[in-house]
Amino acid sequence: DVWTVSTVDTAQKGTFDTPVPKSNTQFPLPYQDNFEDYRDSREAKYFTDQIGTFEVHSETIGRRGSLSSTTNHFMRQMTPVLPVGWMGNGANARGPVSIIGTSEMNDISLSAKFRIPSKESFGNDGVSGCIGGRANMYFTEGVVLCVQPLGEKWTLSYGGPLNGGGYPDGAVISSGNAPVDVGLDKWQTLNLTVSGEEASGSLNGQKLFTSIAIRDGRSGFGCIGTSHWIPIEFDE
Repeated sequence: DVWTVSTVDTAQKGTFDTPVPKSNTQFPLPYQDNFEDYRDSREAKYFTDQIGTFEVHSETIGRRGSLSSTTNHFMRQMTPVLPVGWMGNGANARGPVSIIGTSEMNDISLSAKFRIPSKESFGNDGVSGCIGGRANMYFTEGVVLCVQPLGEKWTLSYGGPLNGGGYPDGAVISSGNAPVDVGLDKWQTLNLTVSGEEASGSLNGQKLFTSIAIRDGRSGFGCIGTSHWIPIEFDE
C-alpha cells in the first residue's frame, strides 16, 4: 500500500500523463553459466563479489589422464577469514555473497548447485549454502533460501544469514527439515522462485515449500552466498 500525507485537507493524489512503463532490465535473461569457458583463478562474468571473493576453479572427474576423465569448472569462495570491511562501519555482519543481474529484477526464478567441503575444512556444523532474489549488495535484504548440509535444515529469510550463522530477529520467514539426504562433499541443487507476494523452493528436485507469503514491493539482484568463511563451491 502507498500512503500520502498532506498538511491541507484539499490534497489529492496525482496522476501520470502517460502509463508507467514496464520494467525493461538490461540483463540478458534467461542467463546460465556452467563456468566451463574460464581458466582457473578467474572471475565469472556478471558476478560481482560484495563480501568475500569468488573465483573459478576446476577438478578432474575420473582417473587423471585416462580417456574417460573429464574436467569440471565451478566457482569457489576464496577468503578464509573475515576481512576488513568496507561497509557497515567495517562490521561485515553477513557472510560471503556475490550478486548478479540488476537492481530492477523482481519476479525471478534462480537455480544453482552448491557443495560444502568436509567438516575438517572448517569445523562448524551450522554452515549453509544460499541463493536469493531481490537482494541488495549488503546481503541484508531480499528473499534468501539457505540449506545446512550437516543439520539437513533449510531456512527462508529476508536477507542472508549472519556472519557465523543465525539470523536477526524477525528475518526468518519459514524453516524446516530437508526431505532428502544432503551431507558434505556432494553437489546439492537449490531452486528458488520469487513472484509477487509468494515464494517457492526446492532442494535436489524435492519441494521444500510452495507459495509461502513474502513481502512484495522491492526489487534487487540475484545472489549466491554462505554463512561462514569457507571454500564453498557453486556451479551451473
